[in-house]
Amino acid sequence: MIARTLRVLAIVASVGLILWLLNDLVLELFVVAMLSLLLRGLGELLAKIPRLPISLAVAIVTLGLVLLSGISVYYRGPHFIAELQDLYEKLSPAVASLEARYGSTSWGQYLISHLRTGAKGLEGPAVSVLGISFGLISTLVVVVLAATYIAAAPRRYLHGVVLMFPPETRAQVSRIMRDCGHALQWWMLGQAIDMLAVATISTVGLLILHVPLPYTLGTLAGLFTFVPYFGAWIGSVPAILMALTVNTQTAIWTVCLFLLCHLVEGYLLAPLVQRRTVDLPPAVTLLSMSIVGSFYGLAGVALATPIAAVALVVVQEAYIERARGPAENTDAPNNPRYSDR
Repeated sequence: MIARTLRVLAIVASVGLILWLLNDLVLELFVVAMLSLLLRGLGELLAKIPRLPISLAVAIVTLGLVLLSGISVYYRGPHFIAELQDLYEKLSPAVASLEARYGSTSWGQYLISHLRTGAKGLEGPAVSVLGISFGLISTLVVVVLAATYIAAAPRRYLHGVVLMFPPETRAQVSRIMRDCGHALQWWMLGQAIDMLAVATISTVGLLILHVPLPYTLGTLAGLFTFVPYFGAWIGSVPAILMALTVNTQTAIWTVCLFLLCHLVEGYLLAPLVQRRTVDLPPAVTLLSMSIVGSFYGLAGVALATPIAAVALVVVQEAYIERARGPAENTDAPNNPRYSDR
């Protein structure tokens, strides 16, 4: 037992060292894996309709998503940037008004300093977008191409990874990789549903409340929902501040609107998806955001939850179930997290 624990600690230390040394490469590979799983899932759905070869279906899905993204950026991008600039210009007086009213208190000074820091992030978005480096664009192209090739023929690449392990563990490694893939696919589906629901409900509600820039504020709220816990509430702050520029009653109704959004997301949508994926405890989610964020910054915080989901599946199947023994794992096939694979 001591030898096994020491071996696990050595593996964890080695993985941490690799994450620290390779840094951006590891995060890029994880993004490639997530995107390839997304393309593969959509490709399998498309292949069922006209009975297309799966490789052709994946290529069609990739081309469709690239064209859709390009059209959205071309037609909606300039308007979105202009609305972000307008949002910053409208929020600055609101922050100034709060500073005049509550600046004399210690908690008011703390809150206002953080609001100013966040508002500065919206300043000059057009300059930020126009200043995207060639390296970032080339990285995005490489990620999309690599994900497309992997999604079209995943077994070829997975088999190469499995061959790196000892023969007696290859079956288990293959099963773990398959289960990690399913967990990531269902996590991405759940996040997409959550983001769409929050964006739709908040946009419609802000339109009804006559809050300025409802589409931009709703889009921001949906995008921030990608980050669990903190993102949802951070995404509501610009809308509430914008509602304060109308009147206090509108701001109160805006707070109620976002409470409704998060009640729908947390108690209606999330349980439906979590039945088919890894159910991460809140403490694990928060710790993973802190640990992964220390390695990769804001990008690590955004991707901490899927990374933690994969890590939990690996620990569960590679160590905990093995330590418990076959007699204690007889209920594993009946576990809904391992069903329909």
